[in-house]
Amino acid sequence: MHAGLNRLKCFALMAVLALAGCASAPPSAPPARLGLKLAPSALGESISVQQHLKVERGGRIDELDVALQVEPDAIDMVGLAFGQRVLTLHYDGKQLTSWRHVMLPSQVKADDVLEDMQLTLWPAAAIAQALPA
Repeated sequence: MHAGLNRLKCFALMAVLALAGCASAPPSAPPARLGLKLAPSALGESISVQQHLKVERGGRIDELDVALQVEPDAIDMVGLAFGQRVLTLHYDGKQLTSWRHVMLPSQVKADDVLEDMQLTLWPAAAIAQALPA
C-alpha cells in the first residue's frame, strides 16, 4: 500500500505541475501521447487515497486536492481546487467519461490525465504489453 501511495504522490505532483504549467506557459506543440488506456485490473492492486498538494512555481502557489480510487473494474478520480470540483474522471476499462470545470485550462484533458496516471502507477510490464511493437 505504501508503494501505491508514493506513486500517487508522484502522479499528483506531476498533475499539479502540469496544471500550473498549462495556465502560464506559452503555446507550444503538445507532447506526443501514447494513447494508453490500460485496464484498471492491470494495476494489480486496489488503492484509495487522498492527497492535498501545494506547489510553488514562479512565485505562484497552487493547491489541489485529489481523491483517487482504483479497483479492478474501474478508476475514479476527483480533483478539487479552492474547495470546488475542477475535474472528475471515470474509466471502466472500456470507456472514459469525464467532467471538467469551465475555468480549467483547455490543455488539461481527461485522456492525458488517465495516461499520465497509468504511466506513473501501473507496472512497467503492463505498460510495455500495451504498446505497439
